[in-house]
Amino acid sequence: MCGLQYLHEQYGAHLWVFETQEDILAHPEAYKLPCLWRRPMRPSRVFQDGETFRWEGISFTAVETPGHAKHACAVSFEIDGCRFVHAGDTIGRVMAGPTLGGPIFQNGFSPGDFLESVTKLRDLAPDYILTGHWGALQVDGAFFDEAIRQARTLNDVLWELVAVPEE
Repeated sequence: MCGLQYLHEQYGAHLWVFETQEDILAHPEAYKLPCLWRRPMRPSRVFQDGETFRWEGISFTAVETPGHAKHACAVSFEIDGCRFVHAGDTIGRVMAGPTLGGPIFQNGFSPGDFLESVTKLRDLAPDYILTGHWGALQVDGAFFDEAIRQARTLNDVLWELVAVPEE
């Protein structure tokens, strides 16, 4: 998120954000989040969960994907018959297979977030995931099966650690 202010100030880039990010960027002093620029920014466009929009002739869909950060979203699109999802830091790949981008509790993580997000990413049926740290990853059903298994395991472990889950 720190790069948004730089792109706006240096290049006049328009700030298009997901609905859960609007207040954070407008009132950064009210949030204790890593990677947050401390100067307020006003977006020129705000997207809702599931909203489809067009830019440069390409249709994009914004989808809420909490996990790495409570306020995260993924953006899906198709070019030349290939389906892409920009998933940021939510998911990546290491030698052993998929890796989840957390949990990072300071980012507002809650149990179940990765399971929700990985399921949404799978349902978008991408050929490639564009990530924040692992580059572009070609993915398939087996990749998502393993990621969902990891997300379920993480969810189960976290709930076992909670003394009074109903609270």
